[in-house]
Amino acid sequence: MCPEDFYLNKILNYPKPEMQRCPLEKLILQIKIWNKYQPTEILGRAIQPPVIRDIGIAIKMLQETGALTIDVHDSSNTGEITSLGKIFVNVPCDIKLTRLFLFGIAFGCMSQAVIIGCIHAQPRSLFKNLYTGGGAWKQLEIKLDYDNAECSDSILQLKIYEEWCQKFHPEHYNVAMEHDRRIRKPRVSKNRDEMKW
Repeated sequence: MCPEDFYLNKILNYPKPEMQRCPLEKLILQIKIWNKYQPTEILGRAIQPPVIRDIGIAIKMLQETGALTIDVHDSSNTGEITSLGKIFVNVPCDIKLTRLFLFGIAFGCMSQAVIIGCIHAQPRSLFKNLYTGGGAWKQLEIKLDYDNAECSDSILQLKIYEEWCQKFHPEHYNVAMEHDRRIRKPRVSKNRDEMKW
């Protein structure tokens, strides 16, 4: 049950095809693995193809992140797939997070890389917005204390998460940081100190 105006004017008869709604990066890399045609040629043959501009933006992003090579002599060539691109095709997350996880493996800090990746994958911040409410300056001061002049929001959020884990869920923190095992989702604590913190 809904208002007639909403039903007639706002509900689409047919939803947009997935190819026109979803990111094209993985699809383009899959086409590159087949190594026979250019992505624009294959995607252009679809019944309801994506916009050419969106294909170009996806290819440029893949080149900038290192999943495709850049051909400086031929701008029409979309480049070749790299090792990072081949890994990205099989990892079920964004290419930037894939790069972060690979750096985590390379530098021996996979647990921290996964935590930062999970924090960034959230649709909204896990932490209270610093610039709302009456205590904005106090919250900004706390943020600067955690930052330690490192100028990185990712490291800042990791530090806050680790401190929360150490204070209120040390059994999960030790397992995750020392033994690199999977941690189970902790039960939500009704502890007043934790909520206040």
